Amino acid sequence: MLEAQFMRTALLASLAASVPLSAMGVYLIVRRVAFLGLALANAATVGAAVAQAVGWPSEITAVAAALAAALAIGMLPAPRHVSTEAVIGWVYAAAASSTVLILAGSAAADADTLHLIYGNVLAVSASHATGLVIVALVLGLVHVLFGARFLLVTFDAETAQVAGVNTRFWSICLNLSIGAGAAAVVHEIGALVTFRC
Repeated sequence: MLEAQFMRTALLASLAASVPLSAMGVYLIVRRVAFLGLALANAATVGAAVAQAVGWPSEITAVAAALAAALAIGMLPAPRHVSTEAVIGWVYAAAASSTVLILAGSAAADADTLHLIYGNVLAVSASHATGLVIVALVLGLVHVLFGARFLLVTFDAETAQVAGVNTRFWSICLNLSIGAGAAAVVHEIGALVTFRC
């Protein structure tokens, strides 16, 4: 089965996408913001849709959109009467619908733009798979270097505050790393599969 080059490339891309995203997904589950990954993947999709509509580089725009969404969600004060997960759900719904509206109204949109939503891991090029491996290694390094802070603010934010740790800063850094990971893989494997990683 792995004799074909495209199958080996697809396997490499799948591993490079799933390993860092699934490891970072643990933080999301513990923080009770499981849909943050989906919201950031769809924010990256909005960025890529805008890029395709106006002729910008889609990878850069997708990463910028996901990082902006991660920063905005991290900077929001905790709402009193609405759960954080509900706010993230609103962001997801807005991003998903915006992607459809932008692509529907864009003259530049074609069948290839469906990869933004569904992806096609079997069509990943060797250069893109290499890029995903580099992103996975960088994210792994970030989490090795700052993993203790991420764990502390995720599992026991109150103790972290008492110890003098800036929990908001480290939560935003965690959101940014998740956003960067989601944005890097969304164009190759799609927003739906990115969320399931």
